[in-house]
Amino acid sequence: MSRNYDYKDQELDFKMRIKFLNKKLREPDHGVEQYEEWQSNLEMVTDELTKVQLKKFKSFLSKWIHAYKEDNQLINVVDCMFVSLGEDEQKDMATKWYHRTIKEKDIKHYQLLAQYTKEENQMLKNREKKGLKAQGEQYKKRLKSLKVENKKAIKNSREALSKNYDKLLRQHVLQLNHYKNKHDENQNILEDMKERIHTLEREKYDLQEMKDNLIIYVSSRNNYDMLEHEVLKNIKLEGFEFINIDDKSSDAEIAKGKSICKKHDIVFLENKSRGVQMATQTLIDWINKNRPKCKWIICFQHDHWPVSSNFFTTISKRIDSNKIDEYGIIGFNVLDNGDYTGESWNSFNQGNKPLGMIGMAHLSIHDRSTRWLCPNKQSKLLQLDKWSIKRFPKFCCSKFYINNR
Repeated sequence: MSRNYDYKDQELDFKMRIKFLNKKLREPDHGVEQYEEWQSNLEMVTDELTKVQLKKFKSFLSKWIHAYKEDNQLINVVDCMFVSLGEDEQKDMATKWYHRTIKEKDIKHYQLLAQYTKEENQMLKNREKKGLKAQGEQYKKRLKSLKVENKKAIKNSREALSKNYDKLLRQHVLQLNHYKNKHDENQNILEDMKERIHTLEREKYDLQEMKDNLIIYVSSRNNYDMLEHEVLKNIKLEGFEFINIDDKSSDAEIAKGKSICKKHDIVFLENKSRGVQMATQTLIDWINKNRPKCKWIICFQHDHWPVSSNFFTTISKRIDSNKIDEYGIIGFNVLDNGDYTGESWNSFNQGNKPLGMIGMAHLSIHDRSTRWLCPNKQSKLLQLDKWSIKRFPKFCCSKFYINNR
């Protein structure tokens, strides 16, 4: 094969490669490194094509110059003969020359081009077929893997649902049993509460009936600070009525006393005369009109208060049971920690039952300083088994029977 055909074959091969690389560069879904490799190959092939074309031009140019040097006269003669022909004859001559010299060469190149194109198409088909086959196999593997994973996931999900259902069922059963037991407990508590309420209602009714039979009172004279901060603080009324009788206090103290009594819902009475005796009579006259059910009244001085539990309620029950109707006045065992009863208060706090101040011997003892019936004043008298003296309860804390008033 001549060098002319070598150039043509090389030029055709490079053109086919450039066409293939341009096609690849237009295809999507390839990696960046692949595109960079194809672009580099395209530039290299393009440079090689340019070099081949340049060599081809130089080769044809050198051949033409050499032919011109050898056959210059012949070329001139042929040219003159061709020019002397007519237009139609020139066309026939050129066509004959083309078929004799050029056409055969072009056909060969076209055949090679067709062959290369066919080979390229076949290569692309095979590559596409292999790619589709590989994709199909990969898709089948992936589908199979997904099926296995889905089966495992479904199995695990069913097991988890079963476990969660059993767990939730147990929890709900436990909660249901807990709430059921709690409901039963609450029902029992409710029944007990109803019974307790019923009992308390009965006791309340009984106490309400009993609370009408006893009234507590004090006689106040210019000592309303003690009424508010000592009497009302220390005496636990236990629901019984408390009344204050003013014993001719000053106007300012009367105003203060009325304010305190209004604040604590206490009846405020003014003594008809003077002294504890008249205060007691004033209260009895008021009770006759306003509290007809009251049978007994208890008088306290401001610095005395009961220390026994349920003091007034116990007395009220005795009044209601008519156990003390035969008495007209009752005194109490008064304790202190000083001049009258010595250490009786400390002894009481230690759980003992000491004898304190129980009254006054007005009719049997003339001396005022010794008529107090208490350990520090009449210790020998109190040690006797029987007392033949006439005495009165200590007026600082006394109870009076007023039912036959």
